[in-house]
Amino acid sequence: MEILVALFYLLSGFAILILGGEFLVKSAVSIAARLDVSPAVIGLTIIAAGTSAPELMTSILASLKGTNDIAVGNVVGSNIFNILAILGFAGLLKTNIVEKNMMKFDVPALILFSIIFLGFSYDNIIHRWEGILLLLAYIAFAYVAFKRSRLDELADEEIAILKNWPTD
Repeated sequence: MEILVALFYLLSGFAILILGGEFLVKSAVSIAARLDVSPAVIGLTIIAAGTSAPELMTSILASLKGTNDIAVGNVVGSNIFNILAILGFAGLLKTNIVEKNMMKFDVPALILFSIIFLGFSYDNIIHRWEGILLLLAYIAFAYVAFKRSRLDELADEEIAILKNWPTD
C-alpha cells in the first residue's frame, strides 16, 4: 500500500511539473512578445530564474544549516547537468540552432562568469562580498541582455511566431 501511495505522489509530482513547465513556457513567450524582447533573453533571465528558484532555496537552507558543500555542489552540479544532459537530451529530440548573437555575448559571458566563480572559490571560501559581486554581475548581465535584444532585431518569422503563440 505504501508503494502505491509513493507512486501516486511521484506521478502527481510529474504531472504538476509538466503542467507548470508548459505554463512557464507559454507565459515566458507572452512576456517576450509584450516586452519586445527575444525569447532567448527570456530563457536566459525569467525562465532561468524561475527554474532555479528551488535550487536557490536548497542552497540557502544548506548554507544556513552549515552544509555549505551542498550549496556549492547544487550550483555546480546543476550547471553541469543543464549544459550536458538537458542540452544533449533536447538535441536528441530536435536540432537546435544557436543564434550568432548568443555566441557573441551569452556564451562568452557564461565562460567569464564560470572563470570568476573559479577564481572566487580558489581559496575554498565564497565570501559575502564575492556573493554580492556575483549578484550584481547577474543583474548587469540581465540588464544588458534585455537591452541587446529588442523585437526589431528579430527576424520577421520569429516575430510572427511570438505574436501568434497560443497562450490559452
